[in-house]
Amino acid sequence: MISRLIAPVLVVLFSACTICAQQKFGYVLDVRGEWLLNGAAKLSKGSSLNVNSVITSVNPSDSSGYIVVADRVGNIFEKRTCSTGECSNPIKLPASAGNEQGFVSRLIGAAMALVSSEPAKYSSFVSRGSDLQEAVVKLDGSEVDLREVFKNMQGDKYLLRFELLKEKSSGTPDQKPMPFIWDPKKPAPLQVRLNPGLYRLSISDVSLLEAEGNSAPSDNEAWVLFASADHYSKAAPSFVAAQNVTKQWGVNVKKTAVREFLRASLDFLTAQSAN
Repeated sequence: MISRLIAPVLVVLFSACTICAQQKFGYVLDVRGEWLLNGAAKLSKGSSLNVNSVITSVNPSDSSGYIVVADRVGNIFEKRTCSTGECSNPIKLPASAGNEQGFVSRLIGAAMALVSSEPAKYSSFVSRGSDLQEAVVKLDGSEVDLREVFKNMQGDKYLLRFELLKEKSSGTPDQKPMPFIWDPKKPAPLQVRLNPGLYRLSISDVSLLEAEGNSAPSDNEAWVLFASADHYSKAAPSFVAAQNVTKQWGVNVKKTAVREFLRASLDFLTAQSAN
């Protein structure tokens, strides 16, 4: 009789322990070198981390190695740099991840899952000079306000290319390069007709006097979500939340990893509009 009463209790306790072991603690924000989760799973950018897990470096003497780990809401939990001898000791994750289950944690989880599954898709290049910035921009008739995209750029004349980041439908022509004069003191909207969607916006590495057919995108590019008014009212503040998460990372996370996270966030917010 006693054994029959104890058995269900043991099942409940075992199930609770299993759920605890599978509870998500956070993610790998950035990593270089070979790192393992619980001595088995190889970690990469965006890898999900469960509570009670242990992270170890396969080659702690590799001076180029490092890892940055954050919790579910993007707060940096641990950063190890092998060049300073910090990688010899394992990283032990807490037994609890807390109760935070808000929108920010869901956004981070979705973005990290995308980065982890398709790292090449979100890879970015950061120049030593000024760069275009990822942004959400409202489509207002035939005008778009590019202030958020160009806020770090010096005033000049530019030739812009817009590439829709999805499979092109049959017969859909490419968007022709558009001339744009950027004046930080007196920002003016660009007159262009675009369909809502996620675009790769780049500056053509060519003079405005050259033929359009010879233009080619430069490394200075950014992902921009051009949203309808309804979608913009939701996507814009959501993207600001993603940006605020990255601001607290400071110098602990490289700019390339930050941009990859922001691009994945835009991809997620674009998909949300279709649901």
